[in-house]
Amino acid sequence: MDQKVTNLENQGGTVVPDGSITGSCGTTCKPDIFHISPNGQVEFIEVKTGNAGLSENQAKVFRQIGVDASGRPQYIIPPDAVPSGDLMNELKMKPGQTLAEAGYIHGIPVKIQREPGG
Repeated sequence: MDQKVTNLENQGGTVVPDGSITGSCGTTCKPDIFHISPNGQVEFIEVKTGNAGLSENQAKVFRQIGVDASGRPQYIIPPDAVPSGDLMNELKMKPGQTLAEAGYIHGIPVKIQREPGG
């Protein structure tokens, strides 16, 4: 995980070290990496080992929006979710403000990155 963070930072991106997301259901989860690319693209990166799936809390908060060409599910953090911690601060949001209220009307994409093992 540390190498992934270093690689993202070396590409000029910003990696936010702390923060969580609370869904409209009241469940809170913490994606592995929150990343802002040099061009301002915001994404969450969730690292999964082997065939591991989403955690119980992630499954409640993340919204599936379809599947990719390989048939793998694609997710977003929905626009009604509320970030906290460094994540909230980096997005220049206020406590309790939803992603939609901050301008992320389509939510924020979640990139599932698979690693060998398990």
